[in-house]
Amino acid sequence: NFKAGGQAQAGSGSASATQAAATQKAGLALATHSSELLRAALKLWPDVNLKLISFEKQLLLVEKQLQQSPEQQLLAVLSVLRVLQTVVAAQPRFASRQLPALHALLQPVFLQHASYAKVVVAICDLLGTLMAQLAEPAGEGSEEGGISAHYGLHARFVSSLIQATFTAHERDGLLFPAVHLLDATAPHCPELLDAHVVALIKLLHRLAKDHGTRGARSEGEKKEGRESDVDSGSAMLRTCLRLLQQMPRLLDVAEARKPCFQALVLLIDRSHDVEVLSEVLKTLAGWLLSPAHAAAQGAQTGGSGLSLKERANFVLKLLQLESLHAPELQRRFLRVVHSLYSHPAAHRAHELLPKIERAFMAGLRASDPSLRAEFFALYDGSIGRSPRQRVEYILQLQDWESLAGTFWLRQALELLLTTVDAEAPVRPAAGSLRLPTAQEARAGLVAGSVAALAVAGATELGA
Repeated sequence: NFKAGGQAQAGSGSASATQAAATQKAGLALATHSSELLRAALKLWPDVNLKLISFEKQLLLVEKQLQQSPEQQLLAVLSVLRVLQTVVAAQPRFASRQLPALHALLQPVFLQHASYAKVVVAICDLLGTLMAQLAEPAGEGSEEGGISAHYGLHARFVSSLIQATFTAHERDGLLFPAVHLLDATAPHCPELLDAHVVALIKLLHRLAKDHGTRGARSEGEKKEGRESDVDSGSAMLRTCLRLLQQMPRLLDVAEARKPCFQALVLLIDRSHDVEVLSEVLKTLAGWLLSPAHAAAQGAQTGGSGLSLKERANFVLKLLQLESLHAPELQRRFLRVVHSLYSHPAAHRAHELLPKIERAFMAGLRASDPSLRAEFFALYDGSIGRSPRQRVEYILQLQDWESLAGTFWLRQALELLLTTVDAEAPVRPAAGSLRLPTAQEARAGLVAGSVAALAVAGATELGA
């Protein structure tokens, strides 16, 4: 009886879970359909008067009536946010006329539901839409001339919300809300990245240390309903690295410079995630190929930009990408190396090139034939054209250790063969020994036969 009762209880539990999932799915579908109908209606009546108080009442009603049902509460909050997003996108003046009230409405919802990725994404998209609208310059004499005046107010609100999220969730590791909010709003307000660069770099360093050792998500995370991809360390790392690429003055911040470099080196050394390493390569390529980030002279720099030593170390570190067997990633890295060698003046790389010769030699063994040919063209053009110069370079000057794992004689042979002019006729060198032609050999053979007959006849007569 006890066993049967346990089985019945388990069956009823699974049935209720299935029913709840079906109810949630149906509710989301209804909310999506309602948002589409509202969007179509606002296109027909764009000047309809909507009031924010209706959304406030709805959220208060959700909080009071659904306290015992987190799933239904989450679904109701998402529905309100989707409708609000539709209204804000269709009527920019709706938000600009009551921006402080809208901020007061969204802030507690954002902080209270920060552990639910869907709610965070919905609010971040809404705040990003608002930032994009307020960042646009208003036309002169238009009724919406005051919209851009609220840009600073909204930027300060978003910045305070990011700071509050960083501070409140730094200990428990729930930092996705702050990062996603930066990702949604920074393209329209770059000042937000400058204001939170130190906190962002600290987070990047923390994620880089944990990367590669993270296991499967805990059961607690699953019960909280977090999305696997959104909340994963890899997704957070990719977002942080994309944000770094939007900060041209990152290297000017002394507090962020060293931990940023350490995080990038940790990712290159430990990560096997091709997508994460792809973002690392994009970040470093921007620094390596930009004259603003390249140090003109010396091993150290007192201001912005990478020093000569730092540039060389990053290029040689990226050689480890060969071990991943990711052809596209390796090809993009070799493109960066090729750009440094093909346009050294543009990238201030004259002093850098001798230090990264190993990276260039890796291009000579690239799996892509066209890329390999481009590297060899640079290689061939940097050496004298005479056979003697090539032989001396191959045997005395060139260090072939970086190609020890490959058949390097092929590259050496190509260096010799490219000195040959394919259009010129083949002729022996002056003063060299020459074999007789076929006609001369035949004439000599005939002359030799006649002389032999004459000797034989003289011998018979003497006898």
